[in-house]
Amino acid sequence: MMKALDDLLTTNQLQQILKVDRITIYRMLGDGRLRGFKVGGQWRFSRSEVESWIEGQCFHVDDLSTQEVEKKGEVSRVLPLSCIQAVQSIFADAMDIATVTTDIWGGPLTDVSNGCDFCRMILSSEEGKRRCSVFWRSLGNPEVTTCHAGLIGVGDRITTRGKWVGMVASCQLDLQDREAYNPVDWRENLPRLANDLDLPEKEMCDAAARIRTIRTDQIPRISRLVKQVAGTFSKIGEERLVLLDRLEQIAGMTRFDS
Repeated sequence: MMKALDDLLTTNQLQQILKVDRITIYRMLGDGRLRGFKVGGQWRFSRSEVESWIEGQCFHVDDLSTQEVEKKGEVSRVLPLSCIQAVQSIFADAMDIATVTTDIWGGPLTDVSNGCDFCRMILSSEEGKRRCSVFWRSLGNPEVTTCHAGLIGVGDRITTRGKWVGMVASCQLDLQDREAYNPVDWRENLPRLANDLDLPEKEMCDAAARIRTIRTDQIPRISRLVKQVAGTFSKIGEERLVLLDRLEQIAGMTRFDS
């Protein structure tokens, strides 16, 4: 019990660790970047969760070891990306939701289908790409998750032969009834976001006004359908591997010494 208490941080301690002011801490709580709970009216934060969050923020898409690059190349062997892109686009258009297929590190394997202008602006910056990849990497579960900009998304894993090879992420959504889900309006953070990404604030605010909105009660259906799409991609990957195995067997049978 004492160890659990020692793991808790006060707001002041968290300010010192992150080198930000108290208002920024509250904004990060409001847009979902940080999680905390109140004890006697005072916020407390898990040190281990904060450390994990910091580690996630340090992730870079291009910062991959040689082994990881090789593994990333294997994904295109397992998943026929032109087929995946086509199916993904049909799903995104039918559901009117932005969707992308990524590797297990959150790096996009396909183009984003049915994306909104606001997120296209974010993805036009290198820092925006990095933050979105960190967010996509966190979507390997059915839970609704808030991105760095304050929008929500859901995702699920693609697996072949018991191995996790990628993810389907559907995102770029705002909630019509967000007050019940998140009392802080993410739009309050737009000036800072525009500054962080070196993007024009007015254009970002204009694009933010056109973001798609859904009701909270629609999330379970979206999550279920994203899971089905990920399952379909998993089956496509399985069948592709079976086909490749057979082709390799045929090649081995017909090979001869010159």
